[in-house]
Amino acid sequence: MAKVRDTVSEECQESWKAIVIDEFQDTSAMQYSLLRILASHNHITIVGDDDQSIFSFNGADSSGFDSFCKDFSNYKEIRLNKNYRSTRYIVEAASSVIKNNKK
Repeated sequence: MAKVRDTVSEECQESWKAIVIDEFQDTSAMQYSLLRILASHNHITIVGDDDQSIFSFNGADSSGFDSFCKDFSNYKEIRLNKNYRSTRYIVEAASSVIKNNKK
């Protein structure tokens, strides 16, 4: 069984030279485990905001960001600090909610 798994993993890595995960904050532990196998070539980009995780009822765990930093230690973080999609009032309202986040 391990040989089959290794063969499938190698074939996927050959097919997908780079991987991009959007809405990373909504990935589950199982999805992250699969990601680690498929992205062992280290050509991976994740996009997400741990303050926007809304699928915990479905197994999503925003602690995946911490795991990612540990497992892919050569990562480079780029923060987008300016919001181009929402008005100032929406950003202020969201910020007032987020500041009370215990995590």
